Amino acid sequence: MSLFRLFLRALPERIVAKQLKKPSGLLGLAFGRMMSKGNAGINELVLDGLDLTLRDHVLEVGFGHGALIEDIAKQVPNGQIFGLDYSKTMVKQAISRNRRSIKQGRVRLVTGDISRLPYEDQTMTKIATVNTLYFWPDVTKGMSELARIAKPGARLVIGIRDKTEMDQIPFTKHEFTTISVDDVKKLLTQHGWINIRSEYSDVDMMGSYAVIGERPE
Repeated sequence: MSLFRLFLRALPERIVAKQLKKPSGLLGLAFGRMMSKGNAGINELVLDGLDLTLRDHVLEVGFGHGALIEDIAKQVPNGQIFGLDYSKTMVKQAISRNRRSIKQGRVRLVTGDISRLPYEDQTMTKIATVNTLYFWPDVTKGMSELARIAKPGARLVIGIRDKTEMDQIPFTKHEFTTISVDDVKKLLTQHGWINIRSEYSDVDMMGSYAVIGERPE
């Protein structure tokens, strides 16, 4: 059994769910470090799905520990990487992890809310979010915001674990709103994304999906 699973089993379910939703304090820092390892596989799947170019403008919503931001920055040396997370604890951790790229002016990380993104219309060429959709207060509003900031031809990649598997985990009955991959695809269709498909990987502790959509040119 992985260290991450042992760590989760050692705590009350409600605390685990609350910290996964919005890490805070010293325990939140520990969750951030654990999630960096536990999400490595799904992050890789999402990174591949983004199909990054050297000059992309990339947004990650809910960057947590900042590991995916770090990987994106390595592949986008001449672009801009933006990140938004509503946990101040995670923002601090991610800033520390990405200090060099931030100092170079290539990465900008802020505290914020998916329902009110602080970006202009049609500014992003690539958008990613990993294991956050379960926690959005208003999924329709969040999806509308992502569509608003996406440039024509932009790509969105949502990293998610399917409802069937998530509902088998005891702590997901607290704080989580699980969702099926098919329903995520429907959400993308409803908000104007096209060429929608999903990629699957089982390298993590459970199966992971990257749901991909593109904006019309």
